[in-house]
Amino acid sequence: MATIRDVAKLAGVSVATVSRVLNKKGYVHEDTVKQVEQAIEQLHYKPNAVAKSLFKKSSTMIALLVTDFQEPSFLPILTAVEQAACREGYQTIVCNITHDISYLDTLLQNHTAGYILSRSAFRLAGNRLAEAPYVVIDGDSGHAVQSDEYGSARQAVEWLLSRQAKFLACVYEEENSTALEERVSGVCNTAEANGLSYRLVPAGAGQSEQVTAALLAAAPYIDSVVACNEGATAGVLRAARGRGLAVPEQLHVIALHQSADCPSSAASGRQKGEAAARMLLKRLTTGQAPSYTSSLPPQLTHS
Repeated sequence: MATIRDVAKLAGVSVATVSRVLNKKGYVHEDTVKQVEQAIEQLHYKPNAVAKSLFKKSSTMIALLVTDFQEPSFLPILTAVEQAACREGYQTIVCNITHDISYLDTLLQNHTAGYILSRSAFRLAGNRLAEAPYVVIDGDSGHAVQSDEYGSARQAVEWLLSRQAKFLACVYEEENSTALEERVSGVCNTAEANGLSYRLVPAGAGQSEQVTAALLAAAPYIDSVVACNEGATAGVLRAARGRGLAVPEQLHVIALHQSADCPSSAASGRQKGEAAARMLLKRLTTGQAPSYTSSLPPQLTHS
């Protein structure tokens, strides 16, 4: 593989001159430029992208940082980010930083242009990205792309009302999450505003099946359930099966999250990836810091 020294030798110039031609910095006589360009073409020389980024202290690389390649919406997010980045002349690299946070140090040292992170990856990254352009998918604050969790909850209850729901259970497994708080608030407020009777049903991690089964046994008049996180959805569906209730014929269940069993996962992933890429690219192409949160339209999955 040809090096910059090989180019300089063939063109009969210094390495510094070749560097000025490559980086279009500093004066070089047009005849010399032609000599260098001919040498580059003859040797099929390709500049070292890493070295170039170190010299310029910038690159055209965007890093997508995740903690789980198996997450259902990962591939749609990656596809959307890669396509959006490519349109603007950027390349995309993907890293799972769960077991090797040094990925992030290497990216920072090589002046990666910007970062798109899942919420769990952002937690692992800590303060390492404080000075770098980044966007967090499903983050809790600024520099984030979020789903409209409250809107999804409102839409869920309205859909149940259109199906003549009479008594609703709002089931969730307790966790420290702004998204969960928004979902629960949306369910309760919409039910109260429309005069729909409801029961708020919190459960510990992994306890939603037992809690829901006990509730359905004690209150057989419940005809609808909104499950506010993934553990709750799985538990509610198992409890319904255990009680011999057909879903949705005897019990409507709405899941306010994306999972492998939710048909809206791919569409939601693409939507989040596109929004995150737009937000980051705006910063990279205009220099304007995205100090705001971008909210996505509600997603609704029901059974």
